[in-house]
Amino acid sequence: MSWLPMLCLTALPHLGGLYGGYITRKQVKTWYPTLNKPPWRPPNSALPIVWTTLYTGMEYGSYLVWMECGGFTEDAVAPLGLYTLQLALNWAWTPIFFGAHKLKMALIKIVMLTGAVGATMASGQSHYQPAPDTLPGMAVLGHLPQLLHLEREPG
Repeated sequence: MSWLPMLCLTALPHLGGLYGGYITRKQVKTWYPTLNKPPWRPPNSALPIVWTTLYTGMEYGSYLVWMECGGFTEDAVAPLGLYTLQLALNWAWTPIFFGAHKLKMALIKIVMLTGAVGATMASGQSHYQPAPDTLPGMAVLGHLPQLLHLEREPG
C-alpha cells in the first residue's frame, strides 16, 4: 500500500474546511449570534471537531473506493466524480451561509448536496461495500449544522 495517495486523498477535504474556517471565524462572533437558534444545537466549539472528523472520514472513504477501483480508472470516474461534486457542494455552503448570509440559497445547496450524497452512495455501492455504508451517517451529521439555521433570520 502506498501512503502518498491515502494521505493526499485524506487531506484534500481539509483545504475547503480551512477556507470555511477562515470565513466562519469572524461571522461566529458577529453575525451568527444574532440568529435565532434551537436550544438543542451543539456548541460552537464542537463544530470544528465534527467537521474535521467528517472530512477525514469522507476522504478516507474516497481513498478506499480509489483503491478498490485500481486508482483513477474508468471504474472510478462515477463514484469519485460524484464524490467530488458533493464535496464541492459541501464546501460551498460556508461562503453562502456565513459569507453572504444567504439562508435560502444555503437551503438550495443542502437539497443539491443531499442528491449528490445519495448518488455517491449508490455509485460507490458497487465498488466498495463499507464506503457507502458510512455515508448516511455522514450525511446526517454533515447536514445537521446546516439544517439548524434554515429560515432563522436574525431576531
